[in-house]
Amino acid sequence: MPILGGNPTERPEAYSLFSPITYVHKGCPPTLLLNGKHDILVSAKAIRQLHARLTENDVPVVMHIVPQTDHAFDLILPKISPSAHNAIYYVERFLAIRAN
Repeated sequence: MPILGGNPTERPEAYSLFSPITYVHKGCPPTLLLNGKHDILVSAKAIRQLHARLTENDVPVVMHIVPQTDHAFDLILPKISPSAHNAIYYVERFLAIRAN
């Protein structure tokens, strides 16, 4: 059984409460979205939808869909993982740009 008591069709209100897209507004802080292209928990499609909603609300947003990766790609062998190195680079660059 899904954690929210059913699937999104059966429990749309529950899924809406737990979706970040529900809470997007013009006052949101600058946002960095990192997602594995093959993530089975959070689809790249969902990240693209969140990116679109943030953009529609004039929220500064940067999105990176990391190829050949799944969920938590930065936790598995982070010292040697090219995907983890890319994620660190994206985060550092995002923070450096926002600091200026």
